[in-house]
Amino acid sequence: MILASFFLLRGCAKSDIEELQAAKADFSQQHKDEVQAFMQKAVDQQSEVDKLYEKISQLQSELRKTNTDLDLANKMAKELRTSLAGMNTENEELIKVWRSCAQELSILQQQR
Repeated sequence: MILASFFLLRGCAKSDIEELQAAKADFSQQHKDEVQAFMQKAVDQQSEVDKLYEKISQLQSELRKTNTDLDLANKMAKELRTSLAGMNTENEELIKVWRSCAQELSILQQQR
């Protein structure tokens, strides 16, 4: 009787395992397309992420170039301001000389 019970339980367990394996195979087959679609979506999204990283890299490169250009423009503007200040000083000195000459000319004309 114990042996019969053992074989009966063994048969039930074997039957349950076979049913579980069949159910697993059936479930896997039913959801195979969903899993493949999910995996493809993940691959596509990774591709998009890679494209975004490439775009970020390009934008950072352009930003560095723009910063370099701005630094150069600022340096040139500073040099131009310095040069204009020097020209302004020279013009002021020329105006003083011109006024002095105009006064001397006026004096000479009055003496005539």
